[in-house]
Amino acid sequence: MTVELQMAVSRPETRQFEAFMTNLSYARRMVKAGRMLTPFRSPTIDIDDWHGGRPGSGRGGPGAS
Repeated sequence: MTVELQMAVSRPETRQFEAFMTNLSYARRMVKAGRMLTPFRSPTIDIDDWHGGRPGSGRGGPGAS
C-alpha cells in the first residue's frame, strides 16, 4: 500500500534536494527488487551487478558523474 503525503512546505529547488530525491527513488526500487527476489532465497546477491561498481568507486548508481 502506498500513501502519498503532501509536504507542508514548498519543495526545495536545490541540486542537493534533487539528488536526495533521486537517491530515495533508487532506494525504493532496490527494496522492491529485493522483495521480488525473496522467493528465490539466494544466500548472497552481488549488488555490484545492479550498481555498476563498488561503493565509493565513482562508477554507477544514482548521482554518479
